[in-house]
Amino acid sequence: MTTRFYLSFETLPGTPRHALSRGVIIGSEVGDIVIKGNKTISPRHCTISVQDDVLALVDHGSEFGTFVNNKKVTAGKTYLINSKDFLVIGDTPVKIEREGDSITLEEAKVVVKEAEKVTKQYLRKIEHDLHVLEEVEPPEQVKRVGGVWAIFRMLSVIIDALTALIVHTLLNPYVDYKNFLKQTEIAINLKLLPLIEQSEVFEDIITELTPYYRYLILYVIIRLATGFLLGVTWGQYLIGMRNFSSFWWGRIASIIQTLLGLVLGPFIVFDLPSLFMKRTFKEWVTYSVVELQTKYHALVGVVVFLPLIIFLTLASPLFQGFEVIKKVPFITKEIPVLTEVKVLGENKSDFFKFSSKIHEDLEILSFFELVQGKDSKKIIPYLQIIDKQDSSKISFNLFKNFSFNKLLIIDNEMNPFFRKSYPITNEFIHDIGRINKNFTNKRWTESTKLRLNEEIENVFKKSFSLDMSTLGHFIQENGPFIKGYVEFREAVLYMLDYPDITEINVVRLGNTRFFRFIEDNRAANLRHYLIPINAEHGVIYRVTFDSRNFVKSFYDKFLTLTQWNFNEDKLKSTSLNSGLQSKANNVYDQIDFTMNKNLGYEKRFALNEFTFNYLYEKAVGYLQENKTDMLTLLTSSTRSYIQVLTLLSEDDSIEETQKKLNQTLQKNLSDMLEALEKKNLMFFGLELREGKK
Repeated sequence: MTTRFYLSFETLPGTPRHALSRGVIIGSEVGDIVIKGNKTISPRHCTISVQDDVLALVDHGSEFGTFVNNKKVTAGKTYLINSKDFLVIGDTPVKIEREGDSITLEEAKVVVKEAEKVTKQYLRKIEHDLHVLEEVEPPEQVKRVGGVWAIFRMLSVIIDALTALIVHTLLNPYVDYKNFLKQTEIAINLKLLPLIEQSEVFEDIITELTPYYRYLILYVIIRLATGFLLGVTWGQYLIGMRNFSSFWWGRIASIIQTLLGLVLGPFIVFDLPSLFMKRTFKEWVTYSVVELQTKYHALVGVVVFLPLIIFLTLASPLFQGFEVIKKVPFITKEIPVLTEVKVLGENKSDFFKFSSKIHEDLEILSFFELVQGKDSKKIIPYLQIIDKQDSSKISFNLFKNFSFNKLLIIDNEMNPFFRKSYPITNEFIHDIGRINKNFTNKRWTESTKLRLNEEIENVFKKSFSLDMSTLGHFIQENGPFIKGYVEFREAVLYMLDYPDITEINVVRLGNTRFFRFIEDNRAANLRHYLIPINAEHGVIYRVTFDSRNFVKSFYDKFLTLTQWNFNEDKLKSTSLNSGLQSKANNVYDQIDFTMNKNLGYEKRFALNEFTFNYLYEKAVGYLQENKTDMLTLLTSSTRSYIQVLTLLSEDDSIEETQKKLNQTLQKNLSDMLEALEKKNLMFFGLELREGKK
């Protein structure tokens, strides 16, 4: 017996009738039955097959769907149907007709048994594909707006680009990640070098793209990885698009499409076909179909996922290195100035940029630390200030110099609202003339400088007050571009060598306002970092306390009595004075450094004849008063002088006359150091003086 099935399209012109063979593909562009001019039928819409008189239907992810008895089938699933079922493909009804020879009752029973057997086998084979049909009304004819596919594809590209930016922000603090990007950039440039050498236009294009290499690399990696895993890119997946090609070919085609897009150029140029039809140029080349799954998926993608990705892009700077940024308390504090102070004289230092009254309770000694760099040694002067009452002491050094211009430009470049929020600072950053002379001309008046310093103070406050709890209020006041503030904060902490800052104060010390960063590490000494709010030049002082009890005393007896001088012209000079100029004998005004290629930083170290006398008199006084702690510090100070002189004796660039003076001083200081270590009172003439008495 022979049974034949036919598909009848009664609503189409001519009422076409097609014989149903083992498998018939129906579509608007490809297939055994091509129905042109109907926008509800996809290019490759569905397949109806027959085997041993058993009919099966598969929808290939069509836009407007396929319906069986008014129930929409799920794309990619296989459904058993029969000749009594009513089919609708898109908006086109299809009738299944069956024709066969007449048979006897006995023959019919045999056929039924065979059919049941075949059906059971077929059901077992596709049991995992069976799906309960959802009852949906067949759609009416829908006219698709031209260019809608291009819009969704552009949105998917935006999501991929924003995702690359998020990943870069999270991974940027890691050294391995930065090295990976650097090596990849080098490899790309080497590959492109032949093209660059042949074409000036191509060279200009590469030059313009170079700053964005890191983002482009991540963008391509994300599209390649998600294309292989999902068959579509990450952005396409979130926007509701799916690849309706075969499983493996869909994934291979997605990778090929990404590589084609990278080679051919901008999306909007080479995907123009999507403005007029459902497929792009790259999909035509790879013979693949990427379409929206349903309008509901697209709605969720646009309404939910796109805003979510935008929010994560804006908030991601708060999670750099997968660590949540914490707000640091920013408090303005008033430190009262002592009105009745007994002073012994005045200290002045061009290197430390201050002049300060000498409080009678304090003793100040100058030290030098030698730091071995990669190719040179660096001499770092610092002061030790000792409280005579309880022997508490602090180390005070000029930690770093920096440029406020370069620091502020970080926020300026990443924040479109910076110019409006900080107009004076924006002018300061972009005023090329200011770098040479404008801070001394009439345009940069004292009142303008004061407003500039107030704006800088505001940038610091906002950068360190930002965290997740204040994000909403921060965006409402300052706009959504928080990355500039976060990067500014990161740059400041980098300059401070990433201390554990627990509080930031704005304090007035003498004639200058300072940012005071407090590093309260319970396992180590308490440290304060002082940055004067002065845009003309950036300076960081580091103060290390050996006792928490000395903090208030140090500010009261030293810093509040200090006058600061940050004259830009003087700061440009390479010379420095190490420590303090005593009113009595000008002893500390003798130490001078200049640039030297051999040492890396310093060339000349000159000490005049007062140095030895000053240290000698200090030693005599401490010995007479039996100040053991001060003698220990003086011994260390003397030893640091000798170390510096020893280092500079090897420098051939120093003038011979000065070198001889240094050698004489080194010999005298070495003798004094030996006397201090051996408690040789005769060296200091103490026993002789007692005999005369």
